[in-house]
Amino acid sequence: MAFWRRSPVATRILDCGTSKKRSIASLGWTRLVDYFVSIRQFRWTMTVNKDQLFSTSSDLKKILLTTKKDDTGRK
Repeated sequence: MAFWRRSPVATRILDCGTSKKRSIASLGWTRLVDYFVSIRQFRWTMTVNKDQLFSTSSDLKKILLTTKKDDTGRK
């Protein structure tokens, strides 16, 4: 995937002899790749955060349950 990506500056330098259409198309391709990569990174961070959130909530539930048991004196 990274093989196809080119920076805008490199695209302009490489395509300076060719038509403008080609440079615009290659710029669009780079932006599209960047967009999909950012979506994948965002999804990955969301799943990581979700796992952390669930682990903290389960810890909180345990703490709340233990305090309730201690307050009432029953197990």
